Amino acid sequence: MPLVVTLALRNLLHDRLRLAATLVGIVFSIVLGLESMWNYLASRIFPLAAGLAICGAIVQFAFNRPGYLRLVACAGGFLTVSALWLLINRMMT
Repeated sequence: MPLVVTLALRNLLHDRLRLAATLVGIVFSIVLGLESMWNYLASRIFPLAAGLAICGAIVQFAFNRPGYLRLVACAGGFLTVSALWLLINRMMT
């Protein structure tokens, strides 16, 4: 291990308060990143996936193939999740 890495680890592990602050900062940044990804997923991707599921259900129904109700249920689930997330965001602001 290079000397710089060894010194950095010793410095970080020597002071427990600094180690705790570093770990809390890392966890906080991960939580913020996951929350941003969830916001994007619930507001952009889920409505698009619901529209594609409805299109697939229409095609399956038109060609008399079984399983179109499953796609309709998925579309309803996607729209429900994004609608509830939008409602929660509106209530918080």
